[in-house]
Formats: sequence, C-alpha cells, structure tokens
Amino acid sequence: MKKIIILSIALLLLIFGCGTNTPISVQSQTNHLITKITTENNTVTVQTKSAVNLHFSYRSTDNLSKDYDGYLAGAMTDSIKFSIPIKSNTSNITMTLVVENDSSIQDSTINFTATKTDYSHLEVDFVDIAQGEGNLIITPEGENVVFDGGFGTHEPPWGQPGGEDDGSWDGDGVPIMLNYVRSRDINHFTYLIESHSDSDHYGGVRDIREADDMSYDHYFTVQSHENKQVGDFLDLNSNASVEILNVGVPNGVDSNDNNSCFVLHVVYGDAEFLLTADAERSLEQHMIEANLPLSSDVLKVGHHGSHTSSSSEFLNAVLNQNNKIAGISFGTGNPYGHPHSLSRFSHYQVYGTEIPSQSYSGANYHFNCGTIACTTDGKVIVVEYNSQ
Repeated sequence: MKKIIILSIALLLLIFGCGTNTPISVQSQTNHLITKITTENNTVTVQTKSAVNLHFSYRSTDNLSKDYDGYLAGAMTDSIKFSIPIKSNTSNITMTLVVENDSSIQDSTINFTATKTDYSHLEVDFVDIAQGEGNLIITPEGENVVFDGGFGTHEPPWGQPGGEDDGSWDGDGVPIMLNYVRSRDINHFTYLIESHSDSDHYGGVRDIREADDMSYDHYFTVQSHENKQVGDFLDLNSNASVEILNVGVPNGVDSNDNNSCFVLHVVYGDAEFLLTADAERSLEQHMIEANLPLSSDVLKVGHHGSHTSSSSEFLNAVLNQNNKIAGISFGTGNPYGHPHSLSRFSHYQVYGTEIPSQSYSGANYHFNCGTIACTTDGKVIVVEYNSQ
C-alpha cells in the first residue's frame, strides 16, 4: 500500500529593499522529500531527495481576481528551477507547492516578493469569446498567432441582434477577440488562422483582419494556407514550434467541415499543447493511427466538449504525461448542451471558460474561468483563471 507522508511547512520570507529579493533556502528534516527551496525575484528553485512530480497554486497582490495553478512539464526530477509570470513591477506571492513520488507527498507554503523580469515565456490563451473558440499564441520572442476568434461581428445565420435566437451565450455581434488583442496592446500578427468554416471560429479572426489598426503576415484558411501540409511547421523565428497535424479531411475520415479543421501542436521546451478546434472522433482516430505527435500537457478539448469529440482512446493518447490539463471553450446556456458527459474528464484538471448546464462535482473541475491563460518557461506551465 502506498505510504503517504504529508508535511506542511510554512516558510516566511522577509523581503527588504526594492527590485530584488534576498535568496532564501530551507533545509528539510530527515526523510522529507524537499531538501532546499530558494526564491529570487520570480524564480523558484526546488531540490528534493528523489525524482518527484511538482505542482503548485498561488495568488499575487497585483491581481487578486485571478488564481494561478502550476504544473511541472516533462519528466519527474529532483531539481527544478522555474520562473512564474509577473505582469506588475512588484507582486507579493503566497504559493502552496506540492511535490510527490510513488510513496510520499510533501507540501509547503512560501511567501515572497516577485518583480517583473524579462524571462522568455510562451503564452497560449484560451480566450473567453462566449460560444465558439478563440486562441492567442504569443511566442517567447513576441510573435503573435491567432487561431480562431468566435463569432465576432460576423453573426451566425440563425438571427439578428435582439431576435429570439440572439442571446449572451453566443457572443455574436461583438468583436470580443479584437477587443482582447487590443487590450493586450497587440496589433501585428505573424499568423491569423481560421481553423475551418464554422462562423463561431472564423468570425473573430476576420474582425482582426478587417480592423484598420491591425496587420498580419500570413492569413490561413483550410482553402488557402500556402501549401502547408501535415508535418509542416509555421514559419516563426522562435524557440517555440507550431506543427500542423491536420488540414483538410484525410482519406477515410468522415467528410464534414469539422474534420477539415487545422489541428496544431505547440511545443516550447518540455511543455506541449494540442489545439484541436472542432476535430471529431473519426479524425481523432486517424491521428492516433497515423502516429502523429499528440502527447501533450494541455489539450484544448475538441468541439467545445461535444460528445462528437474526445473519445476515451484519444484522451488517453494525448493526456498521458505528468500533467493532464483540459481546456474547454463554450458559452453559458448554449442550446447544444456543450460540454457533454463531463464525467469523461474526471481524471483530468479541467478548466472551462463559462458555466456548463450539466452538473459536476470534484476539485479537478474549474468553470466560469473566463479567459484561460497558459504561460510556460518550458519547465512549468502556469494556468491563470478567474477566482471563484
């Protein structure tokens, strides 16, 4: 039987001066997993007696409306140095950090002050655009990629604003994705990509393309993508890579718009993300059988959590690393009932942009998160979301 040792250590780090921190180290007692913790600015170093998995959660005084969860990317290790994203000049951090191996768990609480620094992070945002999907990728070097953008002002065919079918669940008529990138002071994109021809994906991308204050280098649709094929990479001057795992309906796959979609695999260091747009089960199965690089820390769940996607075999093929993080984008009160069958995700850390109609229970489910911002230095992945 697994022997669990649970130890809570409160470490009070007193910070003096402006700009940098005094490094702090703690020597653990015999048989404890953690042997040393140091912090300096927004970098944390953890050393342990054996290879462990690591995850943590924290809040920062610069944004009390947000929670942050962190996960180790890559293999278990006995020494990890990682940086956390800090957007303000100075932020007081209270972090609960947990390390575990097959027989033990140790948790610690640390308090420290972090200052804004220029660490190289990859950011993958699942933007809350109500019904549909919108993703923003920012490379460590500052290149921007938009992959879908919700309805935006390109309204769906079922009604006009104010009509009986118009509702807050869909977000149509509002340039949510355009407003989001403006709020981030972003006005140039290396790539604007429409995953496929559903308006709850492409509308917000076209808002950006048509805006006078925006510019871009490449604009991809399923029909026009500069002859990029499966296995090709987006042309980015970055240490992060974005590989195309699907574009167009492959032979033997159910022929529909959803299965024609772009599927992207994003990698930076040990951190991996899979963005599947509206890929359905037959396309998922094809990608498994084609031995494509699906394994990832973070899965953007296909088709807003619909039962048409996310087969158990596909979930097992993708979320098989230390981290099993699933992001779901959908609108509250949507008539489709998205997301479906939430019990499918009971073994994963689930983050959803809005509120599902289906009941759920478990500490692994996080809904009404708003925009889900995933940031990584290639060693850990930090998920930022609305506090409940």
